[in-house]
Amino acid sequence: MIAKYLDETIFLENHGKIRCISVIHPTSKKRSQILTNNWNSRAKEAVQIMFSRWGQENFFKIMKERYHLDYFPGYDIEELENQPLVKNPKLLGAKRAKKKLEVELARIRKKLVTRFTAKKKNAIFLAEYKKRQASLINEMQILKQRIAQINREMKRLPPRISALEVYSKRRFSVCDFEKKRFFDLIKIVAHNIEQEMSKVFSSCYTRKDRYQVMRMIPERTTEVKLVNNDTLLVKIKDLGADRMNQLAQKFLTDVNNLGGRTLDKFQLKLSFDVEFEE
Repeated sequence: MIAKYLDETIFLENHGKIRCISVIHPTSKKRSQILTNNWNSRAKEAVQIMFSRWGQENFFKIMKERYHLDYFPGYDIEELENQPLVKNPKLLGAKRAKKKLEVELARIRKKLVTRFTAKKKNAIFLAEYKKRQASLINEMQILKQRIAQINREMKRLPPRISALEVYSKRRFSVCDFEKKRFFDLIKIVAHNIEQEMSKVFSSCYTRKDRYQVMRMIPERTTEVKLVNNDTLLVKIKDLGADRMNQLAQKFLTDVNNLGGRTLDKFQLKLSFDVEFEE
């Protein structure tokens, strides 16, 4: 089945013209809208990118709900042998002070220009105007001198210094997240195994039922017993619906045909069956 795309231009309040791509499901005819300001890419390409993003979001949602990806097992703390270099706080302070003075200097300049423009209407001369505004000009000179002094100080300051100088001789430590990475790796492997298992289920279940049944089967194992001294029989509890039971029986028959055995020294045959409720 091939989905259809409706590519059109719409107008949104506070946003103006924007591209709207509607994806029409071939059977249900339901529509999913994608809004974008990318006018150059093909509709199919934009849809694939957005749907891929949804797949990523669903992946993390599943990993959090079923595999507890957000679980944090703790970490070990180790002191760093070589302490890191950090930005010099004195240099940062000097830059902030310089910026403040430059803003004040710009304010006074604007004030002078505004006053001179107003006085020019009365044919006042520049020399006379400067004399009258001597206090503001003197203030500007003082600000320029302070800015020049800060520039000289900034040239002498190193951009980075040891963290020991900044944080009162307290040494930095690093958190070892190896434990967290190890647990996450196991969870990702388990998820990938489930995805591969779902391919085996595909001949017995629809995509909608596949993951539901995969979760149900392990939870419904009720009995494991040795039969004829060479076969390990695993009975699955009734799944609650005739259709599910029939599909489970078909799947377990396919599994039994694979001829699986235990991995211990006894190499027992494995047999799976559904225990129907009467």
